[in-house]
Parts: sequence; C-alpha cells; structure tokens
Amino acid sequence: MKQILRGIFVLFVCIICSCNQEIKTLDPNSIRANIKADLQVAADSMDVSANDVAEQIILKHLNKSSDSISSLEKYYLYAFEAEIFYYSALFDQGINSIMKARKQAELLHEKNLIGSCENILGLLYSNKNLPDTALKHFRIALNLLPELENSKWLSKQFHVYNNMGEAFLKLNQPDSVIYNARKSLNICKKLQNKRGMVFAYWTLSEAMLQKKNPEKAILLADSGIILCGPNKIKDGHLFLLASKINAASQQHNKPTIYSSLEAGKFDLNSTLSTPYSQIEFLKQAFQSLLKIGDFEKAAPLQQQLINLEDKIKVKEEKIRMDILVNYFQNEQHLFQIQQEKSKQEAEFRLTRYLNISLIAFLISVIVAIIFYKNTLRQKEKLQKLHFEKEKDDIQREQEALRNKSRLDAIEEERNRIALELHDDIGSSISSINIYSNIAIESIEKNTEKSLDLIHRIKQQSYEIAENLSDLIWAIYSGNDTYGQLFQRMKNFSFEILGAREIYTQFEFSTSIQNHYARIDILKNMLLFFKESVNNIAKYSGATEVKISLIELNSQLTLIIEDNGKGFDRALIIEGNGLNSLSIRAKSLNGSCEIESTPGKGTRISMSFIDNSLDSLLS
Repeated sequence: MKQILRGIFVLFVCIICSCNQEIKTLDPNSIRANIKADLQVAADSMDVSANDVAEQIILKHLNKSSDSISSLEKYYLYAFEAEIFYYSALFDQGINSIMKARKQAELLHEKNLIGSCENILGLLYSNKNLPDTALKHFRIALNLLPELENSKWLSKQFHVYNNMGEAFLKLNQPDSVIYNARKSLNICKKLQNKRGMVFAYWTLSEAMLQKKNPEKAILLADSGIILCGPNKIKDGHLFLLASKINAASQQHNKPTIYSSLEAGKFDLNSTLSTPYSQIEFLKQAFQSLLKIGDFEKAAPLQQQLINLEDKIKVKEEKIRMDILVNYFQNEQHLFQIQQEKSKQEAEFRLTRYLNISLIAFLISVIVAIIFYKNTLRQKEKLQKLHFEKEKDDIQREQEALRNKSRLDAIEEERNRIALELHDDIGSSISSINIYSNIAIESIEKNTEKSLDLIHRIKQQSYEIAENLSDLIWAIYSGNDTYGQLFQRMKNFSFEILGAREIYTQFEFSTSIQNHYARIDILKNMLLFFKESVNNIAKYSGATEVKISLIELNSQLTLIIEDNGKGFDRALIIEGNGLNSLSIRAKSLNGSCEIESTPGKGTRISMSFIDNSLDSLLS
C-alpha cells in the first residue's frame, strides 16, 4: 500500500514539474536578454515598415551555430522572419520560415506556439489568394489557442477570428464574415484590446457593404472610429474611413464623403499609418468622388494615389530584394555549415574506425603469440589450440571482408591509401600465416626452428603496427600541413639518431609552414624520410646529419645529408630499400637522387611539384 501511495506522489510531483516547465517554456522572459532585445527592435522596425532592418537583425542570430540557440529562441526568430516576409509580400519564403518555427514548436510540445504558427500560415495563404487553404489553418489555430491568453508575441483567438473574417470576405460570404468578426470583437472587449476591436468593426463594416447595407456599414465604421480616440490607431482609422466613404458613395451622401475625407487628411501624413491603409483610403476616396461627379477634388487625389503607389512600389521592391538576398545568403551559409559538419563527422568516423582496426589487429597478434607460447609449454593441448587458431583465422577473414565493404564507401582519395594498406600488410599477414603453419608443423620435430619463426612473426607484427601508425597519422585531419609533417620528421630523427648520439641539423622553408599537404604527399614523404634515416642509423657510421625541406616555385625538395662513410654506387646492388625510395618519389610524379662517395658521406634527395603551392606564391 505504501509503495502505491509513494508512486502516486511521485507521479503528482512529475505532473506539477511538467506544468511548471510548460509555463516557463512559453515565457519570452526565458529568452536570453540580447535576443529578446533584438526581437523587440525587429518588432519596432516592422511597425514603421523597415522590414529590411528587421530581417538583418533576425539573420544576425540565425547565422550563428544552431547549437548555441535554444528551441524557443529559434521559434521566435523564425516566426519573426515569417512575419517580415508577410509584410514584404514574400509569401512563399514566409511559409518556409513559419514551417521551421512550427518544427521548433513541435519539439517543445507547446500547443500555443503551434497555434500561432497555424495562424500565420493562414495569413500567408490568404494573401496568396488561397482563402480555402487559409481557413483550414485558421481552424487548427482556434483549437490550439486559448481564448483569453495575452502572451507577448503570440497569436490570440481574436486574431484568428478576425483573420477568418477577412478570408470569408475574399470568398464573398458576408454572413460568415459577420460571425467570425463578432467572435473577435467579443474576445477583444474582454481583453480590453482596442486595436483588435477597431479591426473587428472594420471587418463587420466591410461585410455590410457586401450585403448592400451601407447604413449599417457606416454605423459600424463610426463605432470603430470612436474607439480610435484622440491617440488614434492610425492605420485602423484610415481603413474605417475608407469603408465609411465607400458606404456613403453607395448612398450618394456627399456630406459624409467630404467629412470623412477631411478626417483622413492628417492621418495620411502620419508615420504611424501603414502604406496599405493610406492607399486603401485614397482609392476609396477617389472612386467615391468620381461617383458623385466631383472631378475637381478627385484629380489631385488620383495624382496623390499614383505618387504614393509608385513610391511604395519602388521602396518595397528594394526592401524585398534586400531581404531575399540576405535570406538566400543565409540559407547558403547554413548549408555550408552543415556540409562542413558532415565532413568533420565523416573524418572522425574514419579515424575512429582505423584506430579500432589497429587495436583489433594488435590484439589478434598478441593473442596469436600467446597461443604459440602456450603450445610449446603444453604439447598435450595441441589439437585443441589448433582448432582455436583456425577459428580465429576465420573470424579475422570475416572481419577483413567486413572492413573491406566499409572501406569501399570512403572517399576516392582514401581508397588509394586503403589499397596500399591492403597490398603492404596483406603480404605480411600471408607471411605470418605461412610461418604459423610451418611453426605448428615443426613444433614437435624442430623446436628451435619454431622459435625462430615465432620471432619472425613478432618482427613482422611490429612492422605492420608501425606502418599503420604512419598511415593513421597521415589520414588524421589535424596533421594536414607541411609544418606538422616536418615536426614529425624531427621527432622521428631525434628518436632514431639521438639514441646513437648523431647530431642533427634542420632547415625548413617557413613559407609553407601552414600550407595544406595532400594525404598521399604526407604518407610518401614520411615513409621516404624514415627509410633514409633508418639506413643512416644502421649503415652510415655518421656523426652529423642535415635534414632540409625546401620550396622553390612550387617544387618541394627533401634533402638528407650525412658525413658518414659513404659507399660506391657501382658496387651496390639495389635492393628493396633503395627501390622503395625511388617508388615513393615516383608515386608523387617526382624524382629521387642518391649521391655518395666512399669516405665523404651520402646525400639523398626527393623532389616533386605541388601545384597547390601556386596560390602561396601569388
């Protein structure tokens, strides 16, 4: 019983916490102060039709890494961007932005935010002359938004009802207009929202004009005009006067037309009046004056209307173009960021895979060595250990097949390295396998021979590990400059030559310190260098070595000189060592030169062209 009560209590606490979290999620105060301040500046800019300024403010934050912006902040940024596109008549771009905002709202599981998105979607479709589609979104919004919610920057039910009324105006369904506009008006009265009430009266007045009831249209327009008061809601005031003039012209009521025209003159010059409200007022006034035959007053109004439409058209086209340029530049920037992120993730996966492969291979070799040693000590378990060995071989072959199928998907440049890896180490693994079989067959007959073969297996395993280490170093994206290559050469020379107390001097062209080097260059130069240094350490008897990496006109030359005993090239039969140096140089379309005189040391050089260095010289 106690456990049940405890479970109910925990469930209750979770519900309370989730409710608190939901309230906090909706609160704009949970947005960081700098973003909140910029959103307010963007809103103020839209109020004075500076939509291009508002868009620049929004893009300043959207250009940042998406990881640094919360879902709620992304929601408001995309929602504001959609509103900017709406006021700039860029409705398709607005739909794209509000769908991004809706995605963030769904991640937050917040129905008020989703409802606001649906309302803005309805507005955008309504202005694309798709009122039926708009009404579907408005109805969804009504089901999600609370009636009396008054949150900042979020849509309310009265917005949706009035927007539905305007959609029904376009469908010429005045009764539906009246129903929705009255619903909006009633909610605005409860919230004491004068601006909402003003536009509800305007929608009702327009509906009465569609019903051919100019007397009722004038009464409703007057109700809205009274609400505008001394501190007028300028754009709403002009829309109401336009409706009133239209209704009066249907009655041929000249006094009402002239008084309304006079009342709207001051608002025409106000910065608080929107261009759309000014155009609507002038258009209705001009048409009404023509209808009553007052051509003298109609003529200057027509010219004022033409001038205003031209001025607004030029200004809005410029703003639209600026906004579109900024929008598409931002989309391209975000795409490039995503591409770079995907590339880095692919490189990380490749490096991790190679590390895992190296560890797995080394573990396999260690297990094999332990297995052979145990075989020598426990001859009676030979049959069992032989079976385990065959099992391990099968598993390694299967793993090699899986590795090959994954490596096939790596970029074309890395495929070449994967092929070299397969060729170099494949032969060593085959040797290990042959040595292993011979060792097993001769373990009872010739123990000394078996031990010698095991030592060979160990040596080849070490060489494989060393080659893999160099390959991983060359592939890792953090080691992609000539400076990092030269530093690895220095480290290796200190390790090999320093142990033999051979003094080493270095010369390096600093102009290529931070210049990018291709993977095949890194790999072949490093292996060429290591082969040369190993030869010096083993055979030269030198006390001093000079290592130089020089760049001249895009030609790179690696020079390794020693003061050792030298040799006569004519008396030396070229083996794998000297041949491999030439092969490394030819793989880079370069050349290898070896100069040596008995008693005067040896000079080995490797030269090739790196065309990417042309940009460094220009």
